[in-house]
Amino acid sequence: MTAFIDYLPILGLTIVVELGIAMVLCRTRRREVAQALVLLNLVSHPLATWCVEEALLSWGTAELLVVALEAAGYACVTRLSWHRALLLAIACNTVTAALSFIIAW
Repeated sequence: MTAFIDYLPILGLTIVVELGIAMVLCRTRRREVAQALVLLNLVSHPLATWCVEEALLSWGTAELLVVALEAAGYACVTRLSWHRALLLAIACNTVTAALSFIIAW
């Protein structure tokens, strides 16, 4: 239970940072993008974290899969074009991935 409680701030920070990026990049469908972003992160972040911690996937592979999953989610749920959805997923995950190296948990 302690590990889960320690994990929540990391997940929360990821969502807050990615929401900020998404709101800057998206001029339309902001509500839909924000809702999709939160839901997608609630699925992808814990799953990717677990896979990396259990050595099922390398960090880089997990990040690539998260980008693909989130881009597909944005395209399907928000009706963003695949191109815009992919750019959004890359932008959000590049920043939060870089932050993971800067911030010492």
